[in-house]
Amino acid sequence: MTLLSVLSYEHNVVSGLSTKSAENKKTGDKAIIFLFSDGLKSQFTNAKPILDKYGFKGTFDIVCNYVGKKNGYMDWNEIKTLHDDGHDIGSHSMSHARLTELSKASIEYEVGKSKKCLDDYGIDPKSFEYPFSTGSDDKAIVDIVAKHYDFATRGNDPLMFLRCDGMKQYGQKDCKTFTDNGTPTYANKYSSGIGVMILKLWRILTAIHRHCKDSLKL
Repeated sequence: MTLLSVLSYEHNVVSGLSTKSAENKKTGDKAIIFLFSDGLKSQFTNAKPILDKYGFKGTFDIVCNYVGKKNGYMDWNEIKTLHDDGHDIGSHSMSHARLTELSKASIEYEVGKSKKCLDDYGIDPKSFEYPFSTGSDDKAIVDIVAKHYDFATRGNDPLMFLRCDGMKQYGQKDCKTFTDNGTPTYANKYSSGIGVMILKLWRILTAIHRHCKDSLKL
């Protein structure tokens, strides 16, 4: 984390998912996303102090029905503190249900009501994280997500890089956002979020390599 802090200063690395933050830092040519799922209390007690120490912001995706009700999860005061301190708050549904197993009405509840849930506490979530990382290849589900959010993420996507070829094993060989039959691809911003925040990781690795070589010379 110390090294990332140095790199963020020397190489203009932007952290977090917020589209507003990205617009405010258009000079940044690299992005690192610190994404925390579910709203666990340990993310507030353990992760937040480290992020704050090194000047990074994270995105905390919240399951609304867990807040203040389930042991081991954050309460609304902690979530509001994260928000007020400049961290992004995203939605992770109402009850962490598998969207592919729900009716359209239930999907609307999980996706749309979770946005209103956060709105009620003065938080306007821009992103949605699919529970269990499922549903992003279902057009009906994606349409509902797109109605409420600017983009969506999944918890286990590999890096896509600028060529969008990080999912070759699934047929993703370019940056097309839809297949010929209209199915969202892994480069679609409501399918994985990678279409919005493409990580130029190789530049960061190059900077790390250079930093390590310089350190060895010392």
